[in-house]
Amino acid sequence: MICIIKQLLRKVLGRACVTYEEMVTLLCECENAVNGRPLTYLYDDPNELRAIKPSDFIHDIKGNKTVDLDIIDTKHLRKRIRYLQNLRCQLRRRF
Repeated sequence: MICIIKQLLRKVLGRACVTYEEMVTLLCECENAVNGRPLTYLYDDPNELRAIKPSDFIHDIKGNKTVDLDIIDTKHLRKRIRYLQNLRCQLRRRF
């Protein structure tokens, strides 16, 4: 992991001098690049599950739509829980 970050920084910076704030920004960008790479092979089949990334373990899996907090009901919450349980089961089956 450290080697990957060092290589990214060498490619981006070269021999340039940067301020502390610029270095923090660059490190955050490197972190996003590394954590955004898939851990498994990417298939061309659209019916295949999406590949997991390290960022999936750091952040929640994002849905396609935003739920309005005023209209949340138990039916929606149960459906969401079943969906998340299904994702976990699929993940366990793959590994």
